[in-house]
Amino acid sequence: MYSRVLGSAPDFLLEDSYQGEKTHRKKYKPRFGSYEGTPKSLSINGVRFPYGIIPLPTFITNLRIRSNFSFVFSFDDYIGSIDIIDIKIAGFYEMNIWNEKTNIRYSYRGITGIHKHFIPKNMEKAICCTRKRRRYIRIVWDKNKDRFALVFRMKGDDVKPDLNGSFVSSYNDLQPALTSVLPFPTTRRCYVSLQKKIDADGSLFTVPNETISGKALCSLVSVRAYFKVRNVVDSVMALGNVTDNEGKECSLVFRLSNHTGFLVDSDDNNENVLFCDNQITPLPSVRITHEMGVSKKWVIQDTEGMIDLVFTPSSTRQKVISAVILEAQYNFVFGYYEGVVFTKDGRSITIKDFPGICKNIRTRL
Repeated sequence: MYSRVLGSAPDFLLEDSYQGEKTHRKKYKPRFGSYEGTPKSLSINGVRFPYGIIPLPTFITNLRIRSNFSFVFSFDDYIGSIDIIDIKIAGFYEMNIWNEKTNIRYSYRGITGIHKHFIPKNMEKAICCTRKRRRYIRIVWDKNKDRFALVFRMKGDDVKPDLNGSFVSSYNDLQPALTSVLPFPTTRRCYVSLQKKIDADGSLFTVPNETISGKALCSLVSVRAYFKVRNVVDSVMALGNVTDNEGKECSLVFRLSNHTGFLVDSDDNNENVLFCDNQITPLPSVRITHEMGVSKKWVIQDTEGMIDLVFTPSSTRQKVISAVILEAQYNFVFGYYEGVVFTKDGRSITIKDFPGICKNIRTRL
């Protein structure tokens, strides 16, 4: 069965390529690999000559770093996602929430102007805030105080209601987390991601219909990379409570992705992962296909026999952004998974009508 060695997450993901000094300022070479745990910082600023031998100063090459942040939650009958994109001179954020029983989906979005740091690099203590009254999102984490909090207030309109909510949990090294540092697509450039499973206390209030509070299963994903001019990515994700083939209950979170920047058929260099309770299972590279279109069935399979899933869409949203320097097409799909996944110790988990999310994103800078 497929396996991938996980080291302990270093404090910083770059190292001095000459002296090997572990200082904060002189970092040039990525520490490629997969790590268990959360680093102190996700910064990749200062990689030496990431675009070949052209001796561009780092303050120019750092402008090509793009950051993505995603918080996905499964709560009562709802599954939702808060996504933030930072391209230095502007930021885009969006919240999508879907009621799987009524098949009703609401979307709220906003844009920010020029800013210095929208998505934090510090993973020990930081705040991320949209600072918009109509579409307010505030995310705070503090490892010393063992606290994570997310608060949002979304102003509705004639079509969708006002939506307020919050998620609060602990924030420490006991929570399972996978940190990936990958070539993108060569070893000169890098792609780093942190994926963390969170059990939170959540509340959701829709004006004027209902108030819900209770336990929520959540996932935090933070990405930073030297992106290419053109990028295409397919990603699939699901989270919830299931019963395995031996009758044992577990909380399950998995996230799989295909990216044009990743090495082809790279089993050792990918960010695919499955969290079963507090166990981390690195997964091999997968093939994600939707030959009949994103609104039809998706097939997710690998060559190692650990993943065999079919995703049936239930609610699809498409968004096209055309700005001065950015053109993007987002396909955001809610639906249900059916199939089987395996953990690293051979535990088989069959899922059916398991709610989740699929994304197809095309961007050009």
